[in-house]
Amino acid sequence: KTTVLNALGFLFDRRGRFQLGIDDFNKNLELSTRAPKITVTATLSSTGKDTIEDKALVATWLTSIEEAWEAQLIYSYHLPEEDEEKVIAEIERNKGSKDHFWETLENFQPKYVSRIYCGNEKDRRRPEPDSLDKFEMRFLKAIRDAESEMFSGTQPLLRKMLQQVLDNSKTKEEKKKLTESFQKDATELLNGIKKRLDTNTLFSLVDDVGASEGGSPTVEGELTEADLLKALNLAIPRHNTSIPLTQNGLGYNNLIYIALLLRSMEHSASEKRGQNAVAYSMLAVEEPEAHLH
Repeated sequence: KTTVLNALGFLFDRRGRFQLGIDDFNKNLELSTRAPKITVTATLSSTGKDTIEDKALVATWLTSIEEAWEAQLIYSYHLPEEDEEKVIAEIERNKGSKDHFWETLENFQPKYVSRIYCGNEKDRRRPEPDSLDKFEMRFLKAIRDAESEMFSGTQPLLRKMLQQVLDNSKTKEEKKKLTESFQKDATELLNGIKKRLDTNTLFSLVDDVGASEGGSPTVEGELTEADLLKALNLAIPRHNTSIPLTQNGLGYNNLIYIALLLRSMEHSASEKRGQNAVAYSMLAVEEPEAHLH
């Protein structure tokens, strides 16, 4: 089951896709003079409830244009043709040696490429990025660190969701006024903290070492709304106090994580995103019993 979900991820979860390697090939393959490749094919079948817009979205992916139409996506991990000829020549030098076969492939593995095709595989037609972006897949693994995914990394889930709901119910004019008011307050805060800094002492040796010939250093910067959002964390009010979410149990934190994840997927498909809205969202859950909190 995990393999199936991972395979679908190569087509629909472009954020979480990992790089394949030599150990991902089936080592029980019969020896050949050709380099093996890995392909994942997904067929999208019309249910009869699909609209003209749905069909238009996958128009270049179609393999059957009947009333119950079908569309196809193919993920391919393979060697480019020019490199495959070199592999064939190398393998034929030691034909029949299994160890040499896999050693040769491992040497050429850095040249393997990952591609997504649509429609009939033989046509090698590439899908439009805009069409692929209309599909979103989120993968809930059986074991994960919910706290890290909510709070850590370059774009943790909590910060992303806070940015999405900032001034969520405000009009454009109201948002503009609130942003201008924040920038004014932020400038006053920064100017206040700069006055408290004894930069003369900090940079007193700059002249002595000769660095001031390139200009005397000073302290500058700006405080953005995003900076303040980074400082926010989740807390749970209990008994007239607030407890950080990190002090809660694993099951409780997973519930909050899943709730935020579902809301994030809902936002991705929101009409507020206009043409950037996702048309088809998929939530893949590995080992459902591991999520019965």
